[in-house]
Amino acid sequence: MTPDVRFKKPTYVCGHLCTWLEYKNYFGFRSNPFVASASKKQYQKYAAQIGPGAVVYRLGFESGHVNIDGVMTFREKEVLQDLEMGSLRG
Repeated sequence: MTPDVRFKKPTYVCGHLCTWLEYKNYFGFRSNPFVASASKKQYQKYAAQIGPGAVVYRLGFESGHVNIDGVMTFREKEVLQDLEMGSLRG
């Protein structure tokens, strides 16, 4: 397994340093034990082997869904706004 995006050099996403991004096309529910458990294992593996990163949920997520050191969670809308603002500044 590899993340959806692996940066060649650490990159700031929404103000957080990331070496990888994972994109999920669903809502991140804490209460879904099957998906949540498998996803968390996946993110822990990425953080341990690659470094800090982020998960982008297209439809949002429940607060506290992912609580792993080195792993941030974002809504797709937040990341798109950050990219847009970055391109306007650059």
